[in-house]
Amino acid sequence: MELMERVSKLNECFLGFSTDPLGNIMRLTGLCGELLGATCALYSRLDSGSLNTLGYWNIPPDFQMTDQAEGHLCNDVIKSIEDHPICIRNLPQTVYAESDPNVKRYDLMTYVGIPVRCNNRHVGSLCVVYQQDFVPAEEDMKFMGVLAGAIGVEEERRRVAEQLAFANLELETRVWERTAELAMANEQLLTDISECKRAEVALSESESLLRKLFEAIPDLLSVVDRDHRIIHCNWHGRFEAANGEEQCGDSCFCYKVFYPERGTPCDPCYAQEVFRTGLPLIIEKENPMIGTVEIRSYPVFDNAGKVVMVAEHVRDITERKRVEAEVLKTQKLESLGVLAGGIAHDFNNLLTAILGNITLIKSWIKDDDRVIQRLEGAEKAATRARGLTDQLLTFSKGGTPVRKTASITQIVMESVDFVLRGSNVRCEYLIDDNVWPVEVDVGQMNQVINNLIINADQAMAEGGIIRIAIRNQTIAPNEIVPLAQGNYLVIAIEDQGVGIPVEQMSKIFDPYFTTKQKGSGLGLATVHSIIRKHEGYVRVQSQVGVGTIFQIYLPASTQPHPKKTEHVTSLHVGTGNILVMDDEESVREVASELLKDLGYKAVVCRDGAEAIRLYQEAWQSGEPFLAVIMDLTIPGGMGGKEAIKELLEFDNKVYGIVSSGYCNDPVLANYRDFGFRSVATKPYSVEEFGRVLQGVQMQDA
Repeated sequence: MELMERVSKLNECFLGFSTDPLGNIMRLTGLCGELLGATCALYSRLDSGSLNTLGYWNIPPDFQMTDQAEGHLCNDVIKSIEDHPICIRNLPQTVYAESDPNVKRYDLMTYVGIPVRCNNRHVGSLCVVYQQDFVPAEEDMKFMGVLAGAIGVEEERRRVAEQLAFANLELETRVWERTAELAMANEQLLTDISECKRAEVALSESESLLRKLFEAIPDLLSVVDRDHRIIHCNWHGRFEAANGEEQCGDSCFCYKVFYPERGTPCDPCYAQEVFRTGLPLIIEKENPMIGTVEIRSYPVFDNAGKVVMVAEHVRDITERKRVEAEVLKTQKLESLGVLAGGIAHDFNNLLTAILGNITLIKSWIKDDDRVIQRLEGAEKAATRARGLTDQLLTFSKGGTPVRKTASITQIVMESVDFVLRGSNVRCEYLIDDNVWPVEVDVGQMNQVINNLIINADQAMAEGGIIRIAIRNQTIAPNEIVPLAQGNYLVIAIEDQGVGIPVEQMSKIFDPYFTTKQKGSGLGLATVHSIIRKHEGYVRVQSQVGVGTIFQIYLPASTQPHPKKTEHVTSLHVGTGNILVMDDEESVREVASELLKDLGYKAVVCRDGAEAIRLYQEAWQSGEPFLAVIMDLTIPGGMGGKEAIKELLEFDNKVYGIVSSGYCNDPVLANYRDFGFRSVATKPYSVEEFGRVLQGVQMQDA
């Protein structure tokens, strides 16, 4: 139970006291059991060798309210010379298992008790018991001490009340019988008054403890009247004026605390609104001395039902609002990703036709150098456009990286060499020995490093040094980096450039935010999106005029480093019938011509239903298709994911090749899980078709 809730229940208990001390003792005992989460709670008073239970909570039906004191836990607590709580655990293993019949009878495991003092002596004990092991916190002990003190006050009140009643009865009797004893009765009355004063002192001490608890609460609490005057608050020492003087406290005006320059109440005043309506009010606003605050105002009524005061609870929610803004930013990125993915998909279909036709024309025209030169220029432009769609697809929904175990050192060095070729910026490396491998999408990681190195290079127009450090790091719980604990690889890229102004730091990962005249604004947004999809983290530190450091955290792989392989580029040709399914006519035409150049015969169709029909007809005619290339998404029709299921039911050996303009679609990343044998991403090239179809030839061989 939270501290505020406990204090609230304690206040509610005290405010609910009646003139009956025994009733109040019962309320205090029940509150003790509730606050400490006990099995049951008791207040027992020692009277002439017997323990009498005056207060109880949640006791068994067969519990004995009066019992011999000898051997009982409560009896030993009462007889102790200490005033603080006593905790005894593992009761079955103690002497009380035999001496106190309740231990075995009710399977008790833990006992926590505190003596109750009245008239400067122990008269009883307040205790809670558990049928399981329990270790009370310091806060539990303090609350138990407060409740025991309050019971002591009630015992004192009961004793004084009994004595007063007896004194009054005796006085009345002696008035009638022996007037001479009046002086003695008066003396007894004076004694009783002294006892009352001692009770008042004990009550004052209890109120002091409650005030300390009230002031220990970190949120700002106050009670104000209709004139905006602070009746009570826990702000002491938290606010000072420019001259160092205390600006708040009881009998101060609330608006002068938060707005020292104001001479009049706030407009609107939320406390006055509660006075007017009699209803609680919760609002959020900016405060110049704190930040963003949440103000909860509650009415306090008198016995006639009139609002006489307003209790205000002010909480600093600046950090919470920052987190909410970060969540909103992420949601905006995801929404933008859906839009970007759709645009990139359609754009890739167009690029498929453009690049495919350029490749075909280049293969057909070999003697005209001017034409070839123009075609190569168009091919480079289309390739650059493909790079732009790759960055857009990084934001697309479900853009799962196609991961494999890789050496990050090799990826970094290759990307740096490519970007800095011909630059006046050089790179220095500091790479730990035996850096861990990572599970990454190599293409996406190249994109990350390329973007960061390009930014660093452009930030140092006069030249300079980029320092790249790669190290292993184990993240422990509760570290400042928002990552799960485990092993990570850290890539630190430090430049000596112009730095990033503070006011731009919160925007650098926003899509389309750029300070460059020719920048797309997708570079750092792509970096952020890719690393987030790899369960990593990007950390930025920058100082204007000094430089910027980007630190990338990637989860380390438990797999060994991959072996280096030599790549041999060649055009793989073959023969056989290939079925191509795509909703775009231009894509079907280009795919058909590319396959024809590789030696294959292509049959095309526009959706999955037609592809299934053509495949079955070819199978029944004795001329089955060697492979089926299917677009993943067909608007208004059956796509490749649904079609491959039906084809596998007809022929479990069908060689399905999935294709899509969404190159980051999860189906492409895990195509075997969906029944496909290979993947071809758009835009197509004759080399990629040859490589993919080589797998079919190898299967047949």
